Amino acid sequence: MMNALRIFNAVVKGGNFTAASEALDLSRPRVSKSIAELEQHFGVRLLHRTTRSMTLTEAGRECYEYSQRIAGECQALEAYMGNQGQPAGTLRISAPHPYCRAELATIVAGYQRRYPRVSVEFCLSDQLINLIDQGIDVAIRVANLSDSSLVARKLCEIPRILCASPDYLKHHGTPDNPQALREHNCLVYSLLPRAEQWEYLDEEGRLIEVPVCGSLRANSGDALLASALEGRGIILEPEFVVREALASGALIRLMRDYTWSHRSLYVVYVNRRYLPVNIRSFVDFVAEYYRQSRLPPGQKLTDTPPAA
Repeated sequence: MMNALRIFNAVVKGGNFTAASEALDLSRPRVSKSIAELEQHFGVRLLHRTTRSMTLTEAGRECYEYSQRIAGECQALEAYMGNQGQPAGTLRISAPHPYCRAELATIVAGYQRRYPRVSVEFCLSDQLINLIDQGIDVAIRVANLSDSSLVARKLCEIPRILCASPDYLKHHGTPDNPQALREHNCLVYSLLPRAEQWEYLDEEGRLIEVPVCGSLRANSGDALLASALEGRGIILEPEFVVREALASGALIRLMRDYTWSHRSLYVVYVNRRYLPVNIRSFVDFVAEYYRQSRLPPGQKLTDTPPAA
């Protein structure tokens, strides 16, 4: 059964029997026979096959979803049993581009100093990618989470900063209250569910929405940052996106007396019975990194978390 499911997964990923046979180094008749035996075992058709195309049936889609989870559990068990000592092997981490630039690269450097047998592969994207489909071990996300198949560990709150370049403010004026943003060119992060509604807290702690619009929408924080630096408009972005630009004076923070809605930073991974030691060690490391960042300077233990 496990071997048949492995072949079935390869057929779906490859899109046809030939691709699966090449990926698994099996003959095409052997692949075809294995799929036929799997369909006979379950008593349902898994694939619609013609001379030119192949598509999954409804039962095939369910089978593929389950078999992906089974394959993931098997891989996790092998890694768990094979790595009972020090973390080792490759750790694939997904994160937004600006977060990697601002913080993740530093965190991973500290992690690899402690665990030199672990090699890390960054898979950077602002999109919320599917961890199982993309073979991702751990993801860092700045978002509201809804996928119940993932384990999420909250790391901290990330403030969002309203800012613009000195050149933009020189030519268009400086807004002094949230409602004034209606008259300005606001550059919008399109991946948020209510992208054109920027939220701030009033004096009683209630969230107030301000409708905004502008000449640019982007699904990348770095793209919005670059446009703001060119004097194109006002942005409302997580602190780590604009940190360097604010420190250098390339961007000016606006409305310091207002608190804009925060975003939560999470480390997430697939819910597994056998969690590989490299995933577990990284999750613990990054959680300790942010725990220490909240301590007063005199109480911090070290620059990086202490060894386990």
